[in-house]
Amino acid sequence: MRTALADAIARIQSPERSSLDFGSGTGNLTSKLLAAGREVCAADLSPGMLAALSNRFAEAAAKGQLRTAVLSGAFPLPFRDGQFGFVASYSVLHHVPDYLEAVRELARVVAPGGVLFIDHEHNAEHWRSPFVVRLHRLLTMPRYSFGRVWARLKAIFGYKEPPLPPPDQRPILEEGDIHIYSDDCIDWGAIREITAAHGFEELPFRDYLLCVETSRWPIRHMLCRRFATDMGIYVGRKR
Repeated sequence: MRTALADAIARIQSPERSSLDFGSGTGNLTSKLLAAGREVCAADLSPGMLAALSNRFAEAAAKGQLRTAVLSGAFPLPFRDGQFGFVASYSVLHHVPDYLEAVRELARVVAPGGVLFIDHEHNAEHWRSPFVVRLHRLLTMPRYSFGRVWARLKAIFGYKEPPLPPPDQRPILEEGDIHIYSDDCIDWGAIREITAAHGFEELPFRDYLLCVETSRWPIRHMLCRRFATDMGIYVGRKR
């Protein structure tokens, strides 16, 4: 995340120093923006989260480098057109029921020459090859691992995964989290259409594999990430 964020910030061509952290929570992304020397507006639905964030970065808030904005959950966002030189969202869109409208609003508030950064959203594009899926499972779950043995035992005793309900029969939760079902994912094609319509040029960034096998079996992760990704990342600059 730090590497991708630093690379995206380096692409900014707008003189606007302010950045928007959309769905900031308690400041995972905000901390990195402040460390990069950006002025930050941290925006979230939760006043409690923003209070914790303000306490965490009290020095930055006192210097005017950080301010917070409580969001209502409705659109449009309470920011003017082209207000920010950098707009970022990390692991947020899948919590927004109308996330495509959120993308339209994020694109609207980016200044000309500014950058839009959307990271850590589920992407199914690279999982469509049965070979890649099998390779990933082989590398991340060896034949004699606990997970593989447990799955085989359940199959022996007749256990079957319950079928997923059709999309039109799934309950729509108030939060809107679309990571509940394994076949749900962000529509990256629709996001690219929206940003292109708002005058964005997409910058080359690679999707990545979110995988816990980085410490105990680093060779597995090294091999896997060359063939499979499950997290998407979009970075675009407004013309």
